[in-house]
Amino acid sequence: MTTNIAAPQRLYLMQVAALPQINIPIVCYLVQTGDGTNILIDSGLPEGAQPPPGVPMPVMGQNVLEQLAQLGLHPGDIDLLICTHFDPDHAGYHAAFTHAELIVQRQHYELARSGYMRFAATRSQWAHPALQVLVTRMRRCSAPVHANCSIWSNVSRCP
Repeated sequence: MTTNIAAPQRLYLMQVAALPQINIPIVCYLVQTGDGTNILIDSGLPEGAQPPPGVPMPVMGQNVLEQLAQLGLHPGDIDLLICTHFDPDHAGYHAAFTHAELIVQRQHYELARSGYMRFAATRSQWAHPALQVLVTRMRRCSAPVHANCSIWSNVSRCP
């Protein structure tokens, strides 16, 4: 039996906030691989974020930086930051991870760069000049939440 050292070894679920009135957690994930790669999926809700009209105020927990610190990690220890989408509850701390490569769906990135208002609140996070952006094409599938789940393929550097 062969072992792939790049295979995931640990998965951490980090709840950074919640909307208990509607039973929705706001989470990030940390995947640690056998070769020492740290992959962060989303960066959570920033402090002071205002919800859209009709959405209750979130109950904040420890942010992603605090939770990573509890694991002995700093933002510079994150190698890849995968962004599912640029809503504030998913992209609130992206600018803290300037040593990571940011992976995002090409179509989503282009929509955000075109000035799409829904992602304006987090522009300073995902358009940070120090971030190395990689874009990908994804095949989308339906999901029961506000974002679609995706299957990653064809990753390339952003121009």
